[in-house]
Amino acid sequence: MQIVYLSKRPDILSETIGYVENLIRFITKIVVVCPENLLKKFKVQTSLKIMLFSDETLLDRKKYAGKIRDHQMRNWLLRASLADHPAIDDEFIMADDDSRPLCNIPLTYFKDGGKYSSFYFYGMENWLKRESAYDVGQHDTCEVLKKRGYGTLSFSSHMPQIINKAFLREAVKAFEKVGTEKSIDEWSIYFNFCLREFPAYFRKPKIFNTLCWPALPSDWSYSYRPDGFHFENFYPALYRKNMIFDGIPTEFDDIRHLEYTIEKIKRRMDLQSGYDQMKSLLDLSCDFSQTLDLFYDEIHFKRNNDHFVIKNLPRVIFAKANSTVDVDIQLETRGKPLDINELRGRKAVRLSFHWLDQQGICFNFGWRRYLLPEFLMRNKQAEMVLRIPLRNRGPGFYMIAVDMVRGNSTWFDGEKFSFKVLLYIYDGHVKSKF
Repeated sequence: MQIVYLSKRPDILSETIGYVENLIRFITKIVVVCPENLLKKFKVQTSLKIMLFSDETLLDRKKYAGKIRDHQMRNWLLRASLADHPAIDDEFIMADDDSRPLCNIPLTYFKDGGKYSSFYFYGMENWLKRESAYDVGQHDTCEVLKKRGYGTLSFSSHMPQIINKAFLREAVKAFEKVGTEKSIDEWSIYFNFCLREFPAYFRKPKIFNTLCWPALPSDWSYSYRPDGFHFENFYPALYRKNMIFDGIPTEFDDIRHLEYTIEKIKRRMDLQSGYDQMKSLLDLSCDFSQTLDLFYDEIHFKRNNDHFVIKNLPRVIFAKANSTVDVDIQLETRGKPLDINELRGRKAVRLSFHWLDQQGICFNFGWRRYLLPEFLMRNKQAEMVLRIPLRNRGPGFYMIAVDMVRGNSTWFDGEKFSFKVLLYIYDGHVKSKF
């Protein structure tokens, strides 16, 4: 069977193919679609038959010139083009170049008893992030599917999945026009379409089995949790010094693969456990603040023509010593329209906070600053995370004062410290909710 990749990273794909050769043994052919200028760089050492095609040969340059607005739209158009490509088999595995098997994967994992399996990770209606082209794609796809009466599960689970070419052709026909107008998710369009139009050929959708999707727990919270890990969503950054997979090789090692896999799963689950405990404490903080009416309804930061509003911030936060607290807040702009220079660069507006002692005296003045989400350029509201690192903060009471700053030194609230949050830091475990 074929496995089909979109890639512009020859080194990463080469390593991924090493995993596929050893752990997905029913794969006999590889198809790679890459930018034309990279064709000569994809010199993969493999015993499998490999075919290379350029993005440009799959997409009509004249037809799509200037119309492809982001990589999400490009991915849809490229994968949609597979439906009519003569080199693509009637059934094939579709995959990302960084999706690596962690264990032996038989064909029955994808197709058993004549029925296809599909793997979802989220409900698109509940996807809140609006920061990247991928996020925009989730919202656009949800809107398109809902309007036509299809399901809205997200199947872009960052793991390989099996595709029926004839069914893909029908899905492409159904969404061909909208795919050139909106950034739609090719995985979710295909599987939600097929589950309604060809239900006899599909099993009930399953929860995904991908390690490191998300890469880090703070990237976004699980909606559905994997009950095991069969694939890794490979991030090179996670293998760098002081990151969670520091010291573990990235290439497949036939002798030590199981050992490395167990260690990766352990480290990632330990990280998740710490994050879950932090979130549990935040839930406790929110319950406490809600019960005693200790939420800030709205925090206003005004300066010249700028006007920002923060919502959903508790006045009391419980946290564990030497952890990191990620507070989900809502940010709104009511001032002049923002452009990219307001959000990036030397004069950008950033969110920050100052450390205060129990007497309200500042002992650490706003050195940590967070860029605002670019989504504010298109919408007046956005979700954002206020990250509070508690490294080297022992048990006890602390306070932070939330503020905003333009550039390096123009503070909105300055030394007034108007919006204080009490931090109760302790060393222990959460036993019950307030």
